[in-house]
Amino acid sequence: MPARFNSTRLPGKPLCEIGGVPAIVYALRECSLWNFPVIVATDDERIMDVIKAFDLKVDVMMTSPDHESGTDRMAEVAEAHPDHDLYINVQGDMPFLDLNTWLNPCLAAMDDPKVDMATPVAVENIVTPNFSRSTEWRHVGIYAYRPDALAKYYAARTDKKARKMEKQFGLEQIRARSIGLNVKVVHVNAIAPLELNTKSDLDYLNALVHRINWTQQIYSDALLAYEDLKDMLEDGTGSVH
Repeated sequence: MPARFNSTRLPGKPLCEIGGVPAIVYALRECSLWNFPVIVATDDERIMDVIKAFDLKVDVMMTSPDHESGTDRMAEVAEAHPDHDLYINVQGDMPFLDLNTWLNPCLAAMDDPKVDMATPVAVENIVTPNFSRSTEWRHVGIYAYRPDALAKYYAARTDKKARKMEKQFGLEQIRARSIGLNVKVVHVNAIAPLELNTKSDLDYLNALVHRINWTQQIYSDALLAYEDLKDMLEDGTGSVH
């Protein structure tokens, strides 16, 4: 999980609190349910300190502050931990990610030995303002890579031709395609997970968590009241009108 502190749109994004919990902790809790080693690759000790404080049983690796993309940061991790067949990049800015939905299709795609890298897109059916139907594709920030693909990708960081369009569009996948890697785009018929990219996103996610907590409390109170009423009816101390 690459985690850069100085996000351009929302500085300190991994540690922004949603319902009192740092955003990256939500994603890490989801990843920790899987039976594979989880490493947070970060450039900032504040992120490392928070992860250790939550005792999430994941490793933290300090990586170079000069990386321009999460995939570059992943390549440094792969170089330090070379004994794996696949490396999975899960973004820490998707606090309510259901990894089953988005990762399993990528792993299935990597069963094809010709595929160097796989990443999902959400295929969402929407209704336009004039009530016609349309299909919208939204990229979801999960990647599966083979070790040699990561190495080739990182080596191309100095290739001016490969980097030109990547910088123009701000999409790291373009570098992979430009150096000839076989990138499999996996279509998943599901709504894309909520992301944290801006202050507005943070406000919305906090409001959502507050609403969920409030609803759970209302349900819990109602359930307790029902149990109390049932007990009174059973022992004859209550009545229903």
